Amino acid sequence: TAKALEYAHGQHVIHRDIKPDNIMLTSDEVVKLADLGISKTAEDLAKQDGRSIVGTPHYIAPEVAKGQAADYRLDIYSLGATCYHLLSGRTPYQGASATEILKAHVIDEAQPLHEFIPTMPRQISDLVKRMMAKDPDQRPQSATEIVGQIEVIQNTLGLNRQQTNGETLMLRRLADGEPRSSGTLSSINDPSVVTSGSLTEI
Repeated sequence: TAKALEYAHGQHVIHRDIKPDNIMLTSDEVVKLADLGISKTAEDLAKQDGRSIVGTPHYIAPEVAKGQAADYRLDIYSLGATCYHLLSGRTPYQGASATEILKAHVIDEAQPLHEFIPTMPRQISDLVKRMMAKDPDQRPQSATEIVGQIEVIQNTLGLNRQQTNGETLMLRRLADGEPRSSGTLSSINDPSVVTSGSLTEI
């Protein structure tokens, strides 16, 4: 998925709705990034006034939730939130409404993966945490950087394709709607959300 973003960003396209539902697997295990329905070019996004919040609450970047200026790094945050869900089976933030979830992205810090998954390598936990940094300047600055870091982690941990089949299975389960964390609402988790106004007051 990071490689798909690397290509999209190279074409100056910002996806704006990275989430498990938009990551598809072909029969030969090739990952495809789907649904460019709300994507924009970097130039068009820069012209946007920020008065509308577009995306899916569980994966939305804090700067988008606050109606601030955003760039391609919003996709990096959403990919981090997607990885968090993929690796743990739960979204990083929960809430009873879209507004509660958006506020959590802005204010709260997600529990690091290694703290509640004993077998989670610290390198993976730290990468996901960096991708989900509140400040875009603290995130990896490109999808290319993420791809490189993943390759380093794979080499360091001695991971190979066969060993990562469990992650593929988890992605399939998420695409089928499971596992759902107990605190999420499917009405919030699944559709893209377009709302007027911003959360600048928080």
